[in-house]
Amino acid sequence: MTMEYGIKGGGVIYRLGTREFVRSFFIAIDKYVLNEKLYRKIDWSLITDQLYRRTITHEMLAATIAKMAWMLHLMKDTPLSNVDWRALGIPKPDKIPVALKESGPSLRDLYLPFEFALVGCASMMKFDEMDGEPGRPLRIGCCEPQIFIAEDARPPEDYEALGINDLPFWLRDDLEYAEINIHKVVFDGKDQS
Repeated sequence: MTMEYGIKGGGVIYRLGTREFVRSFFIAIDKYVLNEKLYRKIDWSLITDQLYRRTITHEMLAATIAKMAWMLHLMKDTPLSNVDWRALGIPKPDKIPVALKESGPSLRDLYLPFEFALVGCASMMKFDEMDGEPGRPLRIGCCEPQIFIAEDARPPEDYEALGINDLPFWLRDDLEYAEINIHKVVFDGKDQS
């Protein structure tokens, strides 16, 4: 079974695809956007560090959405026909996304779900904030229930403590998750576990 990964925040999970696909987005940024000298001068750390490795807090949401929109706008200049799929670590998709421009599908079209996921989670986080329940910061993680529950128990401080050379939690295979306490439910004096 192939595990899916996505963006989590505001009590929702937006599935993006395999871990390799999610990782390919960040490789594409490096290979196809940051290869332009002008774009390397811009601070992309909300995407390339905070979203990739750490978390996005409520205070960072608007700026992160703006950076994501800008990043995807720059990706529109790379047609999928020019993509080195091996360098991205994924095979050429069986289903090519619908092109948003006449010249054909681009990297923007391929990675547009990242923007939808970010905006969707951010919206839910804002609703939680209006209810007085700010909740946990937005992050990338595994969507499988057992792993999601364990990851959700990890304090945000653990994410923020990661150094620039540390692998994000969602890219690690060797994690040992703390035991999760699942409380037994008792109805009418009978154990229902």
